[in-house]
Amino acid sequence: MVHGISGKSRSVFIFGLVLMLLVFVSMASAAEQKNVLVLNAYHDGYQWTNDITKGIMSVIDASKVKVYIDYLDTKRNPGETYQRGLDDFYKTKFKGVNFDAIVVSDDDALGFLRRNRDKMFPNVPVIFTGINWFTPEKLGGQKGITGVNEDADVQATLDLMISLHPGAKKIYVVNDTTTTGKVVREKFNQIMPKYQGKVEFLWLEDIEMSKILETVSSLTADSLVLITVFQKDKAGNFFEFSESTKMVSDASKVPMYGLWDFNLQHGIVGGMLTSGFYQGKAAGDMLNRVLRGTSPDAIPVLMESPNKYMFDYVQMARFKIDRAKLPPGSIVMNQPGANVAVSRTFIWGVGFLMVLLTMGAAILIYKRL
Repeated sequence: MVHGISGKSRSVFIFGLVLMLLVFVSMASAAEQKNVLVLNAYHDGYQWTNDITKGIMSVIDASKVKVYIDYLDTKRNPGETYQRGLDDFYKTKFKGVNFDAIVVSDDDALGFLRRNRDKMFPNVPVIFTGINWFTPEKLGGQKGITGVNEDADVQATLDLMISLHPGAKKIYVVNDTTTTGKVVREKFNQIMPKYQGKVEFLWLEDIEMSKILETVSSLTADSLVLITVFQKDKAGNFFEFSESTKMVSDASKVPMYGLWDFNLQHGIVGGMLTSGFYQGKAAGDMLNRVLRGTSPDAIPVLMESPNKYMFDYVQMARFKIDRAKLPPGSIVMNQPGANVAVSRTFIWGVGFLMVLLTMGAAILIYKRL
C-alpha cells in the first residue's frame, strides 16, 4: 500500500520550494543589477556637484543600479602633482569592480578618464556632464562616450537684463581670472559687439574683493551688475560662490544677475541659468539608455545645455521687478504663494477627512439606537 505525503511533510516540502524560489529570484536580481560609477571632479558639499549628483539619482532606478559616487576634489587641490596621485590611487580603489557605465561631471573628471580609461576601465561606456563649452576635441578621439554640454547662455541673460531694465546704460561684470573665468571672458568678447551702442561693459576682475564692494555700493540707477564666476580675488582670497555672491549683492545698490544656478538664492535676481540639477538629470537619462543596451556612440551629445530662466522672488521684491514681465515658463524661487497653496490643500484635505469621520460616527450611533 502506497502512503501519501503527510500534512507535515507536505508543509516542509512547500516551504523548501518557496525558499529555493526566493533564492533564485534574489540571485537573478543580483545578476541583473548594474554597477555605475559617478565620478565628480569636485568635492562633496560643493553645491554644483551635489546638484548634478541629485539630478543623476533622480532618474535612476536604485533597485536595479548600484551607484558608486566618488569625488576627485580638484577644486581644492589643483595641479599636476595631485592629479598624478589620483591616477595611482584609483588604480587600486576600484580594481575588483566591473562597471557597466561611468558618469563623469566637469572637465577635470573627463580629463582623468581620458588619461586612465584604457588602463582602469577598458571599453566601459562613459557619459559626461558639466563640460564647459564642449567640443569633440575634448574627447581626445575616444569612442563610447556621450554626454551633456555646459553652455552658459550669456546672450540670453544680457538680453533679459536689458528687457527688464530698459534704462540701463552700463553693466558691471564681476569675473575672476581662474581657468573658467578666462573662458567666460572669451565668450563675452565674442558677443560684446552685438551690444555696441546699447550698453557699456565695465569689468570688475583681477582686483581685490574690497574694490568690487566699493564700486557696486556707489552705482547709479542706470547700472546693473552681472556676476559670472568669482572664487579668487587678486589678493588670493578664496570664496565659495555663495559667499562672493552674497557679499556683492548685499553691497550693491542695483540689481545683480547671474549665469549659474549656484548663485540663485544668494543674491542674484536670476537669469538664464545653467543648472547643475538639470545637467545631471539629462546625463542620467542618457545613462538609462546605455544601461538598456544603447551604445553611447548612438546617442548624440546634447549640445543645447538644459538651462532655465530662474529667479529669486526675494530679490525681485527688493528691486520691484514685475513677475508678469518674466519670460514664459520661468521658475521663481521663494514665492510666498507656493507655501500658502500647499497649506490650503492640506487644510482642505484634513477638513474633508474630518467630515467623513463625523458622518461615519453618526451612522454607527444611529444604527445602535
